[in-house]
Amino acid sequence: MDIPTDSTKQLVLPNYPIQISRLLITKISIEQDTPLVLYQVPFELSMTPNRAWKEALMENWSSISKLRFRALKTIIWVYHNRVLINNVTIELFQEDLEKMLSSAIEKTNTQMSRKQKHAI
Repeated sequence: MDIPTDSTKQLVLPNYPIQISRLLITKISIEQDTPLVLYQVPFELSMTPNRAWKEALMENWSSISKLRFRALKTIIWVYHNRVLINNVTIELFQEDLEKMLSSAIEKTNTQMSRKQKHAI
């Protein structure tokens, strides 16, 4: 038998912003299939994000990278607690790739926080 109560409970999800833990320097690989030298650059995240967060990060990365470099054709993958950026040129690698990714992550965290507050 269910007993009614006077209290109301809300489901509140933890609001821990995801951050870059580190650049995995030992796992950077060089692709020599093209005339250009391109790199795959992996980063480790502070936690494993959910699917919606991953999709939002990929969209935010696309918009940020297009704003900075019109001809940039990087590809970003997010799996478990890792981000892999493929087709990175040496110019981009030297041009604060980590700052661009941090900016995309910050934008994604803000979007996810707004969606969470709106849903509650």
